Amino acid sequence: MNRLFIVILIVFAASCSPKKQQVSYITDFPREIIISEYETLPLDLLSPTQIFVSSEYIAILLRHEEKMISVYDRQSCEHIASFLSEGRGPNEVLLMNRIGQVDISAENLKLKIQSFPMFVTWLDIEGSIREGKTIFSDKIEFDGKQNSSNFLYAANSVYYLGDNSRLLMFMDPDRSQNRRFSSSPFSVVYDPETDNLSDTIYWYPNQMPDAETLLFASMISMSFDRKYLGRANCHINSIIIGDLEKGQIQTICFDENATDLEKALNEKKTHFNDSSADNNYFFAMIEGDTLEPSSEIFVVDWKGKPIAKMIVPLKIRTFCVADSNQIYAVTEDDAIVRFKYNFEN
Repeated sequence: MNRLFIVILIVFAASCSPKKQQVSYITDFPREIIISEYETLPLDLLSPTQIFVSSEYIAILLRHEEKMISVYDRQSCEHIASFLSEGRGPNEVLLMNRIGQVDISAENLKLKIQSFPMFVTWLDIEGSIREGKTIFSDKIEFDGKQNSSNFLYAANSVYYLGDNSRLLMFMDPDRSQNRRFSSSPFSVVYDPETDNLSDTIYWYPNQMPDAETLLFASMISMSFDRKYLGRANCHINSIIIGDLEKGQIQTICFDENATDLEKALNEKKTHFNDSSADNNYFFAMIEGDTLEPSSEIFVVDWKGKPIAKMIVPLKIRTFCVADSNQIYAVTEDDAIVRFKYNFEN
């Protein structure tokens, strides 16, 4: 019995008891916040892909550069260092996907890096600056000696849980050969020490046997404390909030047909373009419907309660939530901007 067949059996066994889901429909938020002021930072960069902010640093992903992560002082915006290269050498990455998890514990900034199909690791910003080179920490390698290599192949994204000893893995139904049991992505918890899977969660309320995997593309962000995860669905007009400790899912739909997967498949309309999160809220961004340049950021809490809709007079390509109620964003013109918000007034 080969390893892949073992993976199929384990994934199937882990997938037999789906968690109960709740679905709610909303058309309006209790608050609408119009952002009238923003600051453009003195950073002249070409095609920034993502932005990340800690108390001290601004880190920007530039995929086209030889060193893909550039770090700047948050106060002065002066360049500090650049690191992380593509390749097969020491501390290099291959086929790096979207960075969907950030660690800001101990006042340090760490970015989760997935090098497919080799390893998952944290990029330690403070350590890389100190050493003058790319520094990884809590690296989990997939070397082909355990089922872990097949688990990673069957997954399309991976996230650290708890003390970095376990991983949350979103399983691709095609690669896991699990489509006959679940046609949409589901997640399992993987323990590298025991090489076992557990705690299956289904993330979509409806199943569609012939659904394309592309239909379930999402902008995923995890809370800093790793207790919650949100999916802003790109082609399904909805946000999914997951309580990872309780295994509970809350789906928030923004029109009455949002869960009609056949309709979504036929239209292939893009709804959400990016997401970010902190320990209190999940933020999902969509381009505004007006003729004027604008973007809207939908905010829900980790119980699935709608909090506010922010209207920003800019076309935003990517953004991140920082402390002090600030958002840093990259516009379609490559400008780096920041603005404040307040949900209390």
